[in-house]
Formats: sequence, C-alpha cells, structure tokens
Amino acid sequence: MSRRVRGPIAWLLAVVFLLTACGGQPAATVTTSAATIASSAAVPTSFPTSVPVAPTATAVATVASAAATLSSTTSISRSTTAVPPTATAVPAKPSATPVPVIPVKLQIPAIGVTAPVELVGLTADGAMDVPKQWNDVGWYEYGPTPGQVGNAAIAGHLDSTTAPAVFWRLGSLKPGDQIMVTLSNSQTVTFVVKQKVSYPYNDAPISQVFGPASTANLNLITCGGTWDAYTKNYSNRIVVYTTKA
Repeated sequence: MSRRVRGPIAWLLAVVFLLTACGGQPAATVTTSAATIASSAAVPTSFPTSVPVAPTATAVATVASAAATLSSTTSISRSTTAVPPTATAVPAKPSATPVPVIPVKLQIPAIGVTAPVELVGLTADGAMDVPKQWNDVGWYEYGPTPGQVGNAAIAGHLDSTTAPAVFWRLGSLKPGDQIMVTLSNSQTVTFVVKQKVSYPYNDAPISQVFGPASTANLNLITCGGTWDAYTKNYSNRIVVYTTKA
C-alpha cells in the first residue's frame, strides 16, 4: 500500500491471530487396535467373491424335504399373481460443489474509484498481503465476504513509484458516503461510511479492523501520514469503517 514498498506491512503483523484464535485442541488419538475390535465384535474378515447361478443338488433335496414337512402340518395358500421384481434404486446424482461467492469489483463514487478485487491472504511472516496491481484492491480472503456478518477488509495502495494509486483519495471520504461491492454472483452490496480514523503505523487496533462483529461491516485500509525515506514506510494507516446499508 505504500510507495516503493512491496510485501509485508508492519501494522498487520498481528492479523495472524485470526487463524490461531479459531484453532481448537487436537482430537484425542484413538489407540484401539484392529485385533481388539475383531475380538469384541462379530465382524466377518472375508466375503464371497461370487454367487452361485443355480442351486446345487443337495440344496434342492434339502428344500424339497422341508416343503414336505410343512405340507403335512400346515395348509399354505399359493398366490397365482406374479410378484414384480423390486426395482433397483438408482443412486442420486451427486450435487455439484457450490462455487464460493467472492467480491470482484469495488466502487466508491465519492472519490471516483472503480477497481477490480484481488484475493489476498497472509505473507510468510503473518501479515496481510497487498494487491499486486497499483490500481487493484485486495480483499482479505480469510475474513468474511463483504455483506456477511463480521469485519470484511479491503486494502489498497496509496501511491505507486510514479503516480497516485487506487486509494490516493480514500482519506477524503466522509460519513454517509457509499461504497458498493459487486460479488461473483452478480449481486451488489452497498455500505455506508461511518467514520475514518488515522492510526500510527505500529498501533492500529487489529481486533477492531479484523475481529468478530455483530453487523456486516467493510473496512477499507491504506497508508497515510508522511513518508519516511529511511524506513521506506508511511507514518500512519488510514482505516475507513463502513457498515452494510
């Protein structure tokens, strides 16, 4: 997001908490052996590889003897109506894997922004990554999709090595300004600016920007303040907080 800088952004190092906070304790290891299971339950260890196509002579004699015994003690009615064979159930066609809905375009009419959305994750050191193109924005794909309950986050560069970038005028947004996000299912979600805050680059409230929330929010992030040529970093981070209209 900052001039002459690619890769990790110091103010987002703590975003790795999103992954560790969701983790649970590992499941207990099951140590019951196959021999233990076999000794405690009547489980067949082999199965026939074929079925006979016709009864054997011994089987026919056995059935005839049983029929004779039954006929001497019981009157059995015989139906003359043929019973149709049971239809074989056809397995249901497996449903297609649902395609996830993701943001594809961001529009901010008040500052003239229409930008494609890249999906960004974490860098190797646990920081939120940044979009590869100066005039694209990056949606943090491990957070909620814009429009879902929670804090969705989209970041953009302030400037490039030669000119202003996509979020050059982000700091001029005011409460009430609208932000529109077009999703991959062609729906558009509208957000309204609530407030704009500038934080020291190393003191942004990570839980407030990325943490859980009871409403559907979209937080827009870029650099601000003054450029430090020695550290190659801007002094501030601007966060524009918005809520679904």
